[in-house]
Amino acid sequence: MKKLILLAIVALALPMSALASSVTFSTQGGNTWVGSNLSTSSSSGFTTPGRIGLVKGMNGHTYSGINLGRMTFSTGALTSGTMASGGTFAGGGSFTMSLNGSVKGMPNATVFQGSFNGPVSWTNLGHGYYSLSGTIVGMFNGHKVTGGVTVLFAGGIKNGHISMSGATVNIPMPVPEPGTLSMLGTGLLGLAGLARRKFRIA
Repeated sequence: MKKLILLAIVALALPMSALASSVTFSTQGGNTWVGSNLSTSSSSGFTTPGRIGLVKGMNGHTYSGINLGRMTFSTGALTSGTMASGGTFAGGGSFTMSLNGSVKGMPNATVFQGSFNGPVSWTNLGHGYYSLSGTIVGMFNGHKVTGGVTVLFAGGIKNGHISMSGATVNIPMPVPEPGTLSMLGTGLLGLAGLARRKFRIA
């Protein structure tokens, strides 16, 4: 009986542990194209590709490699500040994370597709280094999720280009609805009761 109760408690704890889980993507460098005349609010925003080098937490696994896929994104227009001093881009644009299945067990598909939700911050870190950070919202494995993005750049802007040194994208997993959790718990307790009854009959 104690074993059955312990099994039920562990099974109930599994979905609860998923509440804190997330998938993290890390990218390697890439050349970033920036729109012309970015010192005005009428300009276009960033567009960039970047190679994914690390995927942590995908289906409970970690994958690493030279080129696991692509991160591509664009922002809205620069609404305040300048590229030199720092400023803010409008939300919108697009954000996509696609994996290429180059490592066994890793999907070969677009795993996240969405856009920036709200303003995107452009920060001058000094000495030619910049960062871009914002919140993304979109679909991940068929669920609507909200995640965070931080992209680092180095070398300054030259001829409309800037080098991306790396990026981190963190996407929390969808949280199960309370009703779903309670139904699962009730079902597991029912199974435990049936198993207990079976052992008594035997």
